[in-house]
Amino acid sequence: MKRFSLLAVGTIIAALMFGMASCSDDDDDNNDNNPVVIDAIELTQAMLDGSTSEIEIDVTGTDFPHGGPAGLTGDDTFRDIYTTMADGAASAQPGDVITKRTYVITDGVKAENPAVTFAMVKQEAGYNSEDGLGDWVWYSISSSSITDYSTNPNGLFENAAKVDDNTKCAGCHGGLGDEDMRFTYPS
Repeated sequence: MKRFSLLAVGTIIAALMFGMASCSDDDDDNNDNNPVVIDAIELTQAMLDGSTSEIEIDVTGTDFPHGGPAGLTGDDTFRDIYTTMADGAASAQPGDVITKRTYVITDGVKAENPAVTFAMVKQEAGYNSEDGLGDWVWYSISSSSITDYSTNPNGLFENAAKVDDNTKCAGCHGGLGDEDMRFTYPS
């Protein structure tokens, strides 16, 4: 009888614990009042310097819908696009960087150094996808006369600023839908 009682008590305790665990699984900790927060993967100088795998060089002719850097048109610039992504990668992975160096054209000649560089940093899924930003964070890196572009080909991180205005970078890239918000892909 004692054996049966201990077995019955053990079974009841196990059932109660299982029931309590099941109830806690029903709790919705991820509701609108308590959203999941995903930390940003922040751009670093090493990430900028690592974005050197060529995707496309001397892209020109397409106007910037938002006016472009310093009011330049697509015909006034060459854009060279580089990445940290693996060759042939079908999609960007968190931490991947794509940079676009924008050079001014004067009398048909491309400037030696970029006027501005833009960088996209891929974030973890869910970082800002609900905002139509495709889990990317964009940066603008100002040109600097003191930058050694042979050492820092995409400029200096200290000259980088996040682009939070969704009518700028995301305004164009957002129209690409399921294309991971990229116009070009590694070969």
